Amino acid sequence: MIPILYDYNETEFKSNGLGLLKDCTSCFVEEERNETYEIELTYPVGSFLYDKLKGNRYIKAKSNNRYEPQIFRIYYVSQPINGEITVKAEHISYKLNDNFVEKATCNGNCQTALNTLNSNAAFPTGFKFYSNISMNTNFNVELVNLWDCIKGTEGSIVDTYGNGTDIVRDNFKVSVVQNGGQDNNVLICYKKNMTGFTCEENWTGCITRIYPYVEKDNVRFVLPEKYIDSSYINRDPNPRIAKVDFSNYFQDDEEFNIEKLRILAKTYFKENNCDIPSLNYNVEFVLLSQTEEFKNILKDENIELFDKVIIRHDLYGIDIKVKILKVKYNNLLEKYENIELNFTKNTITSTINNTNKKIEETKEELNKKNNNLKVTMEKRDSEIELSVKNEKEDREASIKVLDGKIEEKVSEEDFGSYREQTAKVIREKVSEGDFSTLVEKNAQSVLIAIKNETEMNVIFDSDGQTIKNGALVVKDSKGKTVMRFNKDGTVGVQDIEVINRDKYSALYRTLSNMDELWFRDVGIDHLVIENDAFYIKDDDFGKGYNLKHFIRMVLKDEGLI
Repeated sequence: MIPILYDYNETEFKSNGLGLLKDCTSCFVEEERNETYEIELTYPVGSFLYDKLKGNRYIKAKSNNRYEPQIFRIYYVSQPINGEITVKAEHISYKLNDNFVEKATCNGNCQTALNTLNSNAAFPTGFKFYSNISMNTNFNVELVNLWDCIKGTEGSIVDTYGNGTDIVRDNFKVSVVQNGGQDNNVLICYKKNMTGFTCEENWTGCITRIYPYVEKDNVRFVLPEKYIDSSYINRDPNPRIAKVDFSNYFQDDEEFNIEKLRILAKTYFKENNCDIPSLNYNVEFVLLSQTEEFKNILKDENIELFDKVIIRHDLYGIDIKVKILKVKYNNLLEKYENIELNFTKNTITSTINNTNKKIEETKEELNKKNNNLKVTMEKRDSEIELSVKNEKEDREASIKVLDGKIEEKVSEEDFGSYREQTAKVIREKVSEGDFSTLVEKNAQSVLIAIKNETEMNVIFDSDGQTIKNGALVVKDSKGKTVMRFNKDGTVGVQDIEVINRDKYSALYRTLSNMDELWFRDVGIDHLVIENDAFYIKDDDFGKGYNLKHFIRMVLKDEGLI
């Protein structure tokens, strides 16, 4: 989509506004679950609307494949660098930061709390609010901007009605819901549509002991034992302790119940996974429905923030369904650049452990079936290697995953094949003794090499096809050679037709500059030649003549002159 620019006082956003930002060189939208939602674009200096890109104006652009194009308000315009400016804008929902709530109090579900905020705003918001969270509790905020009332920390909508809530922003509609996405069983799989996979471990906020309490009528109630421990309490040298307020789980007219607080506290770790570090996975991929091969088969393939997707990576032993945490969308190409997923370490560890268990079971089964097979899986700091070796048949297959590189190898007696893959190059080699073939591919060229007596190699690149130490043979459908380029530079062809036959052609220049040219028979329709250029050799007289002298000599010899 071509982004559209609007003036600061636009309210409808249905026309083309100030115009289309048609010279935009890049335009990316990033949205993180319940956090930032921004657009960043680059624009050439001096292009159409360049001088109109100013703060507080609006940009409409596509940010995903599910919702209509979204509105963003410009908050940053850079100085020109290398002939371009960078423009940043935040989602229209951030206008709620401009509004203010002096005080808002209610008792009810999340929709009631949102309505209360909206009606107590300092000026009309222009937004619609929605929630499907039915839990009833007390809600109270004071002297806070409207966005912080929803997304802030302690006492906000998300904090009060939280535990997994998602903020879905669709232009002037803000929804606080239990599950903001869909589950369409979309699979992102290694060697299928996954193009990148990285992981970050985060221990921030990890706790193993909580101090649960309830406050009612200015009285604080706690458990007799004071603390509740996580099952990971002995993992660290000392406990990681935090207080947790469970007051919202008790109605105003409900008496404090120690056992209820104890149950709430014991389930807190399981429901929040706060006792284990989180693993953020950045997955780069391509939707198969956006490729030529699958576009007519997978028309409904669609993902968005908050959706659950299946991540499958055989090399890491991962096969799990997780929620999308963050997305980066290319507005100009209308496709996702990457997504980030978030799931806790115990989940992924359990998954990997299950995979390791399956590997061990497979190894055991293989050993039962054939004692000649040796199966090895080694995990080191910087690599993972899996190999299967048949010691009796002298045959082995292995795969090694390193930092930034994958190596695959198969060998049997004197034969072997090898494949090496990095982000920049792929090398494939097949060998037999001292002879081998190699194929090397990168973004600019393809190399095909043969190691034998000739040491020939062929390179395909932007200059065309280059053959070193070898000949080029062209054959017809019956296998008959019709053209051959020899190693010494000579060429043999079955037949030849010269299209350009005028006096300025390369063929004409070549023939005219040859010292000698011999033919067995020559048929000429019309011959024009200069007298001095026509030379007749006559061995009887011991010298040569031009045409005129030769005719005079013949006539004289016959006595005619």
